[in-house]
Amino acid sequence: MKIRKPISFVLVFLLICTLVIPVGCGKNNETKVIEFRLGHEMAPEEPPAVAAEAFANEVNKLSNGRYKVSVFPNGQIGGERDIFEQIRQGAIDLGVISAAPLGSFSPAVNVLQLPFLVDSLELNKKVSENNLQIKMLAPIEKLNVKILKVVESGIRYMIANKPIQTIEDLKGMKFRTPPNQFHMDIFNALGAKSTPTAYGEIYTALQNKAIDGLENDLAGITSNKFYEVSKHMTLTGHFSWPVLLMISDKTWAKIPEKDRPIFEQAAQKALEANIKCLVDGEAKHLQTLKDAGVTIIPLSDEQKAKFIEASKPIYEQYANTPEAQEYINAVNKLKN
Repeated sequence: MKIRKPISFVLVFLLICTLVIPVGCGKNNETKVIEFRLGHEMAPEEPPAVAAEAFANEVNKLSNGRYKVSVFPNGQIGGERDIFEQIRQGAIDLGVISAAPLGSFSPAVNVLQLPFLVDSLELNKKVSENNLQIKMLAPIEKLNVKILKVVESGIRYMIANKPIQTIEDLKGMKFRTPPNQFHMDIFNALGAKSTPTAYGEIYTALQNKAIDGLENDLAGITSNKFYEVSKHMTLTGHFSWPVLLMISDKTWAKIPEKDRPIFEQAAQKALEANIKCLVDGEAKHLQTLKDAGVTIIPLSDEQKAKFIEASKPIYEQYANTPEAQEYINAVNKLKN
């Protein structure tokens, strides 16, 4: 996701207000358009942001213009944790939020990113279409939100300042991770030295050699131009990056029951747009990297097996519940 610029106090004030816009002519023909606000911190071209726009357009279409979803990208109304808290409180209506930061609210969420479980775009698509992630998110739905759909940022790869062809190459490398224990534990288990770094500081950290590499999806790598300062990408496919399309319970309660299918159908349309964006974008992003002089390194089956073996302690620590095992079995069934 792109680095965000500070926003003005005036914009923040305007976003706090929920708009109700009168339309139509004449006293008897007047209709009110009810506006919902959806926030996320991704750049508009990233796959979950594309899903958000598709959702907004479909709500407007299915409601014949009675409902309008206004989308605020790039962290205009806060970072992901801020947006999540505002949704819980009903201060904003909807959000598109990565699963990763929600692991601190419920460890069950971490199961969605177990290393080398969902390891390809094709499998990622099947998991999303079968709504397998939803079953692991019940604890999050106890926090005053409803999960409408799980979309994706895509499969994650490693990009670094030196080639990573074997698990031994990763040993001791200062590898950027999000600032959460789960991801730190994964890369420590793989032999790297986990280095939590704020997203907006990654490019500079690579330039200054404060970190040797990072993991990200293709859209994130290209949109932030990390390839300018890291020239070796390994197709590890170590996990995907689930993103939750959610609505506040307070907002959901205000929507008439007969109109709720509008939002559910729009969420399905969002998933379809998200998958299309991921599939269409993969070749394009890879070509961008090749054109920039990045070496694309496939991971051999032999080496991938070594990465998987090194990841076993993560499963023992984070996937030791019946629910987690059920999810793992369901994903593995889709691989066959």
